[in-house]
Amino acid sequence: MNIEPISESDFSLVEIRNNTPHCINHGAMNKITADGFWRCISVSGFEKIVNGNSVSHKHRETICRAGCKSF
Repeated sequence: MNIEPISESDFSLVEIRNNTPHCINHGAMNKITADGFWRCISVSGFEKIVNGNSVSHKHRETICRAGCKSF
């Protein structure tokens, strides 16, 4: 499989594993178009915040910019 950079993506985070593009940081990528555009699966989560006896969760969203086009 050959890949090339796409605009608005971080091509340095892309590697080929098992003949498909993968994000170096997060693993699998989704093929988002029929003509071969691949993007990292976005990761989001929560951070536990403890303040004395109070516990809350703050949403932390991390959006990965890994992406490429295959041909």
